[in-house]
Amino acid sequence: MAPEHHRALFALATAHEHQYRWRFRGAVPPFEVFERTLHHHALAQFVIAPCRRPEAVAGHVLAYDASLQDGTCYLGAVLAPGATGALEGVILFIRFLFAHWPFRKLYLRSPVFAVGDYVSAIRNGILHVEGRLRDHIFYGGRTWDELTLALYREHADEWLASHHLHPVSPEAHDPDLEPAS
Repeated sequence: MAPEHHRALFALATAHEHQYRWRFRGAVPPFEVFERTLHHHALAQFVIAPCRRPEAVAGHVLAYDASLQDGTCYLGAVLAPGATGALEGVILFIRFLFAHWPFRKLYLRSPVFAVGDYVSAIRNGILHVEGRLRDHIFYGGRTWDELTLALYREHADEWLASHHLHPVSPEAHDPDLEPAS
């Protein structure tokens, strides 16, 4: 992520369809405040950009509030509307996180009204509801529950394999990385 991406990330984070559930929860901070807080509590973050147009911003993925002692980390992702292939960027980021840190699971926070974005992953056993804060979020004139969803390392292996990506378990064996005999 480079400073030249900051304006596009600001536009993405403050777009109407994202602002109520992304970082600032409906507030639109001055651009300078947005820039100063981009790295707040972040372990790693990347801009998702199309291969053919690397200057374009299709999304932003973020790992934050990591606890290496507990083996957990929070994952945030915001994707530009209609950005084809942006989900692949999220999948690659998840693979990156599990490959580089000893996380047992990644957490996602989501207002219950946005769970439609994850419902197939929940139904398929990829994401697990680990917590529910009742009436936690105020939006649209009413309160909503906030869910904490978890992606376990072992389920990530299966999920990534189904997306034709390498598993992330430390026990994974990749013959292409073996020294030549």
